[in-house]
Amino acid sequence: MLNSHYYSSSYRRDIDALRGISIILVVAFHAFPEWIPGGFVGVDVFFVISGFLITSIILKQIENNTFSFWEFYQRRIRRLFPALLTVLITGMVLGWLFLFPSEYERLSKHIVRSIFFVQNFRLIAESGYFDIESHLKPFLHLWSLSIEEQYYLLWPALLFAILIKVKKHRFALLLAAISVLVIASFAANVICLSECIKPRKVFFHSLTRFWELGLGSLLAILLRNHNKKPNDLILTPFQSNLLFLAGIFSILFSAFYITPESSFPGWFALLPTLGAMAVILAHVRLPYWGGLVQVGLISYPLYLWHWLLISFLYIYMGPPPLAALITAIFVSILLSILTTRYIEKLRYAKNARTPIYLLAVAFLVAAIAKYIEKNDGLPNRAHIAYVNSIYKQLELIPATDAACENYIQLFHKQKRIFDHCRTSFSSQKTPKNNLIALIGDSHALSLFPGIAKIAQQHGFDTILLSNSGCPPLLGFKRIKVSFNRRRTKKQISLCEAKKEQILSIIENEKRIQKVIFTTRGPFYLHGEIKGEITKGSVLESLGTTINSVHLFTEGFNKTFHLLNKTGHVKRVYYILENPELDFNPKTAIKRPFDYFDFSSYGRKISTELYDLRMKNYRKIVRKAASMFPKISVISVTPFLCDDKECYFQKNGNILYRDDDHFSVPGSHYIAEKLSPIIFSDK
Repeated sequence: MLNSHYYSSSYRRDIDALRGISIILVVAFHAFPEWIPGGFVGVDVFFVISGFLITSIILKQIENNTFSFWEFYQRRIRRLFPALLTVLITGMVLGWLFLFPSEYERLSKHIVRSIFFVQNFRLIAESGYFDIESHLKPFLHLWSLSIEEQYYLLWPALLFAILIKVKKHRFALLLAAISVLVIASFAANVICLSECIKPRKVFFHSLTRFWELGLGSLLAILLRNHNKKPNDLILTPFQSNLLFLAGIFSILFSAFYITPESSFPGWFALLPTLGAMAVILAHVRLPYWGGLVQVGLISYPLYLWHWLLISFLYIYMGPPPLAALITAIFVSILLSILTTRYIEKLRYAKNARTPIYLLAVAFLVAAIAKYIEKNDGLPNRAHIAYVNSIYKQLELIPATDAACENYIQLFHKQKRIFDHCRTSFSSQKTPKNNLIALIGDSHALSLFPGIAKIAQQHGFDTILLSNSGCPPLLGFKRIKVSFNRRRTKKQISLCEAKKEQILSIIENEKRIQKVIFTTRGPFYLHGEIKGEITKGSVLESLGTTINSVHLFTEGFNKTFHLLNKTGHVKRVYYILENPELDFNPKTAIKRPFDYFDFSSYGRKISTELYDLRMKNYRKIVRKAASMFPKISVISVTPFLCDDKECYFQKNGNILYRDDDHFSVPGSHYIAEKLSPIIFSDK
């Protein structure tokens, strides 16, 4: 029978066990995502638990006339800040020791936002939760804490207003209020996944997550009302056990069935959240929980510690070995036990000023972090000064310049709509020399510094005409661009217009004698390689076709045909895709105190796997080029690979800016290697 044990102060072992299951799923996902691909649903379970407990407590206090906003937020400060500040300060110290300036600046931004519980909004402006960059953000996981506290800021006030100010039909009004919140938030979540410009950002937004906490609140309200009439709802032991098993199955099934590629949260999020509601409703009383209760008791500090350690492992040594990950988990468990035993004791301190002291420390930490952020991550730290010159090599180059804009408008009488427009004739309205046109996608942009330099050495000016994710392949329409079909149609239409503008400039500019053409070819056929580059992941990518092979092939045929028949274009050089990395090259820069050369761990590129990845794409390009005498296909393999491995650094320079684009030194290196080929027929 559902009676007062739901609302009494008696301890709920089943909820702590549920917490234990949730944190195990989250930690396992962060450490071994290939084993438990949907372990991140543990956070959704936490949301339901939090909504249920906080609403149950507030309802009871309001009914007993003991509720106080000051007391409520005092308890939140005592509960959250001791462990949170400990972890944030630890992260700040580790950052000072090991992080490069841009990383330390970003870490400091995240510290400030985490203290004020708006970290989720900061992450909305950054990359997604599941991409490779997520491992380089030690406080990424605090987005969920921000959402909880934003809910706790709004929901208690609404509860209080309804229960205190409203005299009649309070329960109905309260039920309506939470139902509207849940439905509106869930609807926003589902709609935005398919309609919003950045659907993945739904993962972090409060308005698309409040429904999960709201489900817990809804359950607490319904059970609180039934408490007054205990015979209205009766669960037999069999029904309770069946409901419990169904809930656990739903949570575990979602942890193994849902993946980072799923449209999540969306409808998929109902699996873990309804499962959590079922477990709470069942309220089974097992005599033995197999250690889950003990894990649940340290779940909050374990959530804080584990990702900090795992993230710094990735930062320091790239994808870490299994032994390092297991060690990090054991250390985080140990730190969580110590945090629970010694630091979280402050939540029980009798000193009334403890919350004030905690807030003062929080503001001090935020001020220090803001200082670090404003000072660009303290680049003058003595032990990391060596990295400043290396980082300059990896900076993004501008996508446009004024000379190119003027050239397009004055000479071609049109407004530029394509993405990248750079020239080597920076102070002139039109080029004085013959031109080399560099076309393609973002790979063309990354090659521009090197090509422009060698072209000038041979008496040519260079003009860059390219797009991001929209290679000038006539008739090839990249379908899988976004989750939003209407937006995809607009993107396709705009991409076609950009291509036409670029190719019309080449047709009409008589000074263009050579065209260098490069794209991220295999990506448009097979998409990204998932995770680490292995034979299995490459074969999986080859087995996936994300766009039409026929249109892709026709795109090369039509574009090569157009360039081949353009009389003033003497030669066209198509440069095949360079090897892709499965790590961020910035992480390969030697870290301070790296006495064991961890920076080189696991950072290898197999020539065999690179050739396998290129197999289908190479066939298409070479077959198309063979039909047109002006077209030459150039492989960068001889310049970047030996028989076994391809390299990402040379002569002390890192050749890549990210996992597939050349850095400025990389563009100069490749351009020098290409120079004898491109200018042999001058």
